[in-house]
Amino acid sequence: MVFENIFRKKKQKKAEKPAKTSGKKIKKPEKPAKEKRPVAEEIDRDIWQIKAVAIIEILGAPEEHVKKTMDAYLGKLKNEKDLKTSIINISDAEQKDKLFSIYAEVELFAKKPSRIVDFCFDYMPSSIELLEPESIKFDSHSFSNFFNDLQARLHNMDMLVKNLTSENKILNQNAHLILRNNILLSLREKDRDLKAISSNIGIPEEKTKIFLDALVEKGFLILKKGKYSLNKEKVKFSD
Repeated sequence: MVFENIFRKKKQKKAEKPAKTSGKKIKKPEKPAKEKRPVAEEIDRDIWQIKAVAIIEILGAPEEHVKKTMDAYLGKLKNEKDLKTSIINISDAEQKDKLFSIYAEVELFAKKPSRIVDFCFDYMPSSIELLEPESIKFDSHSFSNFFNDLQARLHNMDMLVKNLTSENKILNQNAHLILRNNILLSLREKDRDLKAISSNIGIPEEKTKIFLDALVEKGFLILKKGKYSLNKEKVKFSD
């Protein structure tokens, strides 16, 4: 019985042949063409002599913001003049503590070394590797121009850092003045302890105590039996 069943199934399979169609050939549906990544052979290497691979990394939160920032970064990079780029790989966003990290590996082709330097300043890659050529020759004039451009960028960045440092210092001074005034105003009506002052100005006790100790040292406040009071000889309010 078992062999009969097997033979019957085989006969049925042979009988089930597809019906013959008319002489017209049926065209198979065309598969969508795969997007080709630019390769070195498609680039005139006599012009685009410098080849490098760079890693661009972004760290931030939330996850969607990090992904959108990377997309915008790579979109801007594609439109750079005198620089041909192709994306080798983009990682998934990986969580690190409360932040998300994502990186992209990018292949670069440039006509001259200074363009790679510009890329490093503009996009701040975490690493870059020069693949071709193995050696680069400079004449003295080109080398001088290269260093002058580099120095100009360094001076510009130094000026930006100094300006930001100065602005940050002013902001810190203003924040300290606002906090000092809030503490003094909270003690205008009555003496208070650390917990009451901290609750009144909305700052944690350990941080509030640092400011209170500084005000006591400068003579604006008096600390007695765990309560802070104004030194009326030094602190006066105008009505």
